[in-house]
Parts: sequence; structure tokens; C-alpha cells
Amino acid sequence: RWWKLNSRMHRAIIGLQESRLLKYPVADDGIPMEQLDTIGYWRQHPKVTGYSVFNQVFTKGLGRDILIHSPYLERFLDRESRELVVSNKRAGIAGLLLSLHFASELAAEAISTKTD
Repeated sequence: RWWKLNSRMHRAIIGLQESRLLKYPVADDGIPMEQLDTIGYWRQHPKVTGYSVFNQVFTKGLGRDILIHSPYLERFLDRESRELVVSNKRAGIAGLLLSLHFASELAAEAISTKTD
């Protein structure tokens, strides 16, 4: 539990791999990663700046097309719901759906290869 609180394990791994990254501010108030582990941090409610690229991936180009038109995703979520995911910029759901698309595509290819 101690390692999970305030992403201590992630910050420790980042610090071991590239300690300069700990100086990068991850909160809107400019607090760097290395200073986030303070007593009572959960009461401060810092606003974390995300660095996900999914907004760009699924609102433009091929990523958006895959999410909306993928025949593999139909079994998981109907097209209308997938369009809502894209329009509402739901990065977590979009990431899961993209993973499901590619996993399903690979599975379909593997099955068709075995039957040929």
C-alpha cells in the first residue's frame, strides 16, 4: 500500500531511470514530481497535468476512424456509443477500445491463417 500511495513506485522507477524527469512539474501550480510526496498530500488535491496523447489519437485521422468504423469493436460497443466516446474525448475508454480493436484484429488473422 505504501508504494501505491501518491504513485511512489512510479516516481521511484522514473527517478532510477532518469532522475531529471522528477523535476518536471506535473501539477498546474508548477510543483515538480519530486515534491509531491509530502505529509498530507491527499488533502491538497493538486491538479495533475495529464500527458496522454489519446486526445490527438482518437479525435483525428486513423485513430478516430478505427474507433468509429471498426467491425471488431461492434461486439463490445455499438457505433453510436463509440461516436460519443470520440466526441466526449473519453481517453480511457478510447484507449481500451483501440486495444480491443487490435487484439481482435490479430485474433481474427490468426484464426483465418489456421483455417487456410
